[in-house]
Amino acid sequence: PVTVVGLDVTSRCVLPAARAAALRDAAGDTGRLLFDISRRYEALYREHDGLDGCCLHDVTAAVCLVEPSLFRFETGPIRVVTAGIAVGQTIQ
Repeated sequence: PVTVVGLDVTSRCVLPAARAAALRDAAGDTGRLLFDISRRYEALYREHDGLDGCCLHDVTAAVCLVEPSLFRFETGPIRVVTAGIAVGQTIQ
């Protein structure tokens, strides 16, 4: 079995800019490093989506691995769109 954590899920997991700054201040050198390396990522979301923060796509998938009880799962086939405006999208 394969588990997919789609963008429809991960796009709802947003780390607001103010929370990122608070984590930076509370987590010492590691917090500052993570904050510093995420500035361009956050800027992209602000510029393209008007979001004051950034989506945690990879983090959400990792959390699903270690704490699956936080998620609801559906089973079934997944199809990948290979042409047209939705090319690359997965559909269940």
